[in-house]
Amino acid sequence: MSTMEDQFKQELHEKEQPTKNERRELKRQQKREEREQAARGKAIKKAVTTAAVVAGIIVVGAWAVNALPSSPSADIPQEDIASQSGIHWHPELKIVVRGEEVTIPANVGIGSAYKDDPLYDSRMGMAPIHTHDASGTLHWEVARGPVAKRDVTVGRFFEVWDATFTSTCILDACNSDDGTIKMLVNGEENGEFENYQVNDGDKIEIRYE
Repeated sequence: MSTMEDQFKQELHEKEQPTKNERRELKRQQKREEREQAARGKAIKKAVTTAAVVAGIIVVGAWAVNALPSSPSADIPQEDIASQSGIHWHPELKIVVRGEEVTIPANVGIGSAYKDDPLYDSRMGMAPIHTHDASGTLHWEVARGPVAKRDVTVGRFFEVWDATFTSTCILDACNSDDGTIKMLVNGEENGEFENYQVNDGDKIEIRYE
């Protein structure tokens, strides 16, 4: 009886143990689960990183828009508005006096030296009308809000520059027997002089000859 009982217990024990094929299948299943878990971890990490990048772009973009100067004129009559929603223009200016081209300096309007100008923005440290280099490209940058017509005239740039320009004088050269002022806008003569309201991409040339 004891022998038969022992044999029965042995057979029962063997039935409880997984076979070789079952062990292989268990290992394969375990590896699949590990790979799937690793893939899920990577997907979650990528999603978190993407969300962080998008949030950063939104924050930086919002800061950039708010940081750019806005028009200081809160109550501008409708007829005096050049733009309702800010401007970002780049006209070009060339000055020729007695046959010599005058260099328009870099960094006009940039720095605390211009803080007394009514358009100076202390957050940016510049006036919305400024230059970055000596190429003659003028930067008119008002991020938002209405922009007054008076603030987009050629004369306003010369005010920021603290230089003279009228229908009779350019810098230190004034109409006389020696010469007269002439202004061209996009190749055509223009008699508005300092009162001309610039447009994006204008090519403005002031000559004394």
